[in-house]
Amino acid sequence: MADSSSEPELPNYRTLRELGAGSGVSAVIINASLWPAQPSPEAFVAAIDGGVTLFECSEVSLPALAGYLVQWATSDAAALPGAKTPSLALRVKVEATSANPGEAVGDALAAASVRTSGASAAVAVLVLELPSDLTTPEALRGVAAAVDKANLDGFCPLNVGIAGVRSPEGVKAFADALVQCKLATWSVPYGVASPSADADKTLEACVNEGVTMVSDSPFRGVAGAGADPSMFKLLELVGAMVGGKTAAQIALGYPIARGAAVRADVTADDGRGAWEAAGAMSVSLGDEEMRVLEEKARASS
Repeated sequence: MADSSSEPELPNYRTLRELGAGSGVSAVIINASLWPAQPSPEAFVAAIDGGVTLFECSEVSLPALAGYLVQWATSDAAALPGAKTPSLALRVKVEATSANPGEAVGDALAAASVRTSGASAAVAVLVLELPSDLTTPEALRGVAAAVDKANLDGFCPLNVGIAGVRSPEGVKAFADALVQCKLATWSVPYGVASPSADADKTLEACVNEGVTMVSDSPFRGVAGAGADPSMFKLLELVGAMVGGKTAAQIALGYPIARGAAVRADVTADDGRGAWEAAGAMSVSLGDEEMRVLEEKARASS
């Protein structure tokens, strides 16, 4: 997959975050969940070159990305001293249920394992997207028991994540209840234009438990419908203050500076976008830049 006309260089691995039973992942995670079954390798290669080590995929994009990992493992880049092996996260949606949470989670994991047969071994982190009735601390303890059982049954890797639950109590309840598995990531909406006290407390709980909180939507309120144009202009200004970074890189860099990781949406054929997202890990926001951004964040809340 590498360009054979040039010698591979070791990426600059920056701002690594904890990953449960692993050795750490990049603070920028590429969201490949909307990539097609046969995606272009452009964004994958650019992200790897930029130091990204984790891609979150869907059941559709998983086989192709697993194949890319095999190709990378046999490349000259993989043989470089200090090279970090990229890995995959798979998000599984658990349907709402009024029954035993263990059955709902177990069924979802078993079904996902069957549907991804042949590629599931490449998954390093399994992220559960839970319905609202499974988000209380008590319900999360039941989910943890089901995850542990699924691991013993061969349906779940050691590292698991939770998505969409803003609950510092839930972080601790789930992490403490796991026996076989390790809570690796906790994904919630979080960003400079969408701050919340719950997310801040969840971030603190994640730090205390050695879990990486992932900003699921770092661009919320920055771009798209309902975005504040003044926020984008401020991000451009801060980007100029820190050495010519883009507004997108500052939006990604803010959660990273707070200690979170970020899930960046990049299309499969957008190598430039993947490289730009990876570049957010080199953003250095000082006290003055953080003060300006946090004042704007408070005004937006």
